[in-house]
Amino acid sequence: LRLTLLMAEQEQKTQIYEGILYKQGKINTAWKERFFVLYSDRTLAYFKSEEAWDKGKPLISYIDLSLTRSIAPTNKKVDKSESVEKQMKKVKSRRGSLSRKWSIDFGAIFSNKSGKDEQESDEENDGEIAFIELVLNKQFTFEIVQAKRTYNLCTDDPTKFNKWLNKLEVTTFGKKIYKGWLLKQSERNKKWDKRWFIIYDTKEMRYYDDATRATSRGMAVLSQLKKITKMDDEKSKKKFKQTNVLKLEFKQRTLQLSCSPSDDRRIWFDKICRVVGNGAHFVDAIYDDYLFKYDEKSAKWKKYWFLLDKNCLLQFRDMDYCDEYCKHGYFDDKEHNKAFNRYVQQKISLSPFDPKNVQKIRPGSNLQKKLIKECIFIIHSKDLGKLFFATEQQSQLNRWFKKIRSLAGDDGVRKKSKSAISVMSESSMLDNRSQLSVSKGSDGGSGSGKGTTTRGGERRTRGKRDRNNNGK
Repeated sequence: LRLTLLMAEQEQKTQIYEGILYKQGKINTAWKERFFVLYSDRTLAYFKSEEAWDKGKPLISYIDLSLTRSIAPTNKKVDKSESVEKQMKKVKSRRGSLSRKWSIDFGAIFSNKSGKDEQESDEENDGEIAFIELVLNKQFTFEIVQAKRTYNLCTDDPTKFNKWLNKLEVTTFGKKIYKGWLLKQSERNKKWDKRWFIIYDTKEMRYYDDATRATSRGMAVLSQLKKITKMDDEKSKKKFKQTNVLKLEFKQRTLQLSCSPSDDRRIWFDKICRVVGNGAHFVDAIYDDYLFKYDEKSAKWKKYWFLLDKNCLLQFRDMDYCDEYCKHGYFDDKEHNKAFNRYVQQKISLSPFDPKNVQKIRPGSNLQKKLIKECIFIIHSKDLGKLFFATEQQSQLNRWFKKIRSLAGDDGVRKKSKSAISVMSESSMLDNRSQLSVSKGSDGGSGSGKGTTTRGGERRTRGKRDRNNNGK
């Protein structure tokens, strides 16, 4: 009944690949020809023959690929120094050691004869049969490893062999997002072991002994991730004697990973956060530096650290607050809102972005003289009104202006047409005098993190020395 229900369900699911494979039995380790069908729900069903499948006969059984730890070839490299004839002679010399189960099943594998011929004696066919077994084991065999059982399968064609491996891997694990070597701290003895990690688009991260993926060491379901942290190198060096450490906090476990010198921790952080997708809160920085912001209440300029991402401009008290906020990726809304309210002073939304909402103040204008600063630009915010920002040097102003305009997809390059030049005219500057006192600018107070999602990878930071120099 269970197999019948499974067949009814499979008729409604997408069929990905099918074909003949030779499966080794669990108790009786003989190899038997079976017709396998791979479905999109990570089910691998097998029938007695292709004819049985065509006629809708019940399947023999199925393999639940969602329980799979690894799929890897088990074949060995063929010794090309020996000819086929020499290998056949070696096989025939061991004829007496061959068991009956090998001869019967491997005779059926490539035989198109009738049932009577399949029962022919071992003495007539064991040399050929053993050679088939030898070649299959060396070239076209693979295994599906699960916790309770390992399935051994093989085919007689190298093209089909590669196709089966590819289809099974993509269906079982998904597409590869990123891969590489990482050091993982053991949860038992706290030692650091080198493991080959792969992130899949199924929101799973699996790790193996080596790049062949023959031996699986475990997996992490990234959809259950609560928080990811780029740990401070000084603290992690004292505590773990490792640098570039990523801390992954799940509901029931914690993973400590250290990137090798050739790998960039920022890439791993970014890939993990992005594969989780919806519900992930992390910063996708385009640019960050100090800016002066005009406070309408006190009529003074105040200095803050600002970070630009693809959706908004975030204001921080200083660079350290920004660094502390950006080194975490949050997957729990409550925890993210708590961190947002602690570190972020204000969020200025830029989405949807309109280049006309960002304008420079022409040097020498009355408005520029009134505001005292020389390098000034304005952001027109729907929620906060007109906000005035300034830099100490013209090069800094041009850099900020270019980065903000890049949100429009033009890489910050302005066209020479009059309509595209975002510099305020004299008439618009005169109008702004009266609006300056009633504009809705903020004094840099705390902003609310509710409903806020800053998404993307690690911000591209520069050295603290350079930042401090720019802010002086």
